[in-house]
Amino acid sequence: MAAVPFFKVVFAGKIGTTDTWSIGFAFKVVTGGVPTAADCNGIAAAALVLFLTDFWNHTGGGAAELNPTTSLDIARCYYYPGGSTVATVSGATASVPVVGVYTATQIPPQCATVASLYTGNTGRHNRGRVYLPAIAPLLGGGQTSTAVTSNWTTYIAQFLTHMNSATTGAFTYNACIGTQLCPSITRVQIDTIVDTQRRRRDKQVAAGKYSVAV
Repeated sequence: MAAVPFFKVVFAGKIGTTDTWSIGFAFKVVTGGVPTAADCNGIAAAALVLFLTDFWNHTGGGAAELNPTTSLDIARCYYYPGGSTVATVSGATASVPVVGVYTATQIPPQCATVASLYTGNTGRHNRGRVYLPAIAPLLGGGQTSTAVTSNWTTYIAQFLTHMNSATTGAFTYNACIGTQLCPSITRVQIDTIVDTQRRRRDKQVAAGKYSVAV
C-alpha cells in the first residue's frame, strides 16, 4: 500500500510555570493537495478552536483540573508527505495563554495523564499515546479521580471526532497514527494511573539537595 500524507497538529504550553508540555495528534489527508504555509496556519487555528471547546475549556476539562501555573499557549501544524519523516510545510497559531483554574498545588511537571490511541489494527506500531499534563487533584494511592478521568477520555475522543468532520479550505482529514499507512484512530483510553515523562522536568530547579558522607 502507498504511504499516506498526514498533518501533525501540536498543542503546547507551560507547566509548573517554567517547564513546557506539548502533545501531537496526526491526521491523514483525505481531500486536498499539498498545503501551503497559509493552509497549515488555517488547520492549526481550526484545531485550536476545537481543542479549546472540546477539551481545554470544557466543564471538568483541561483548565478546570490544572492549576494556574499550567497553560495552553499555541497550536502548530506540520505537513508530512507520504513516506516522509520530515515535515515540508508548517504553520502555527498563537493563543492568549489559557491557564488552569484548579486551586490545589499542581503535581510535578514530569507527571502525566496518558491518553492511549487505538486503531482497528493490532500491534504496537498501530497504537499511539499522548502525554497530557497530569490531572491536579489526586485521590488516595496517588491515582486520579475516576470522574475526571472519564471526562477527559470523552473530551479527547470528542475533539478527534469533530476534527474528522471538519473542513479547512480544500482539506479534510481523519485522526490517525502518524506512520506510513496512517491507520485511523477508533478509540481513546485513559486510566487513573499517573505516568511520567521525564523530559518535562528539565527546567525545574530543586529546592534543596543534600549529601552526607558515609
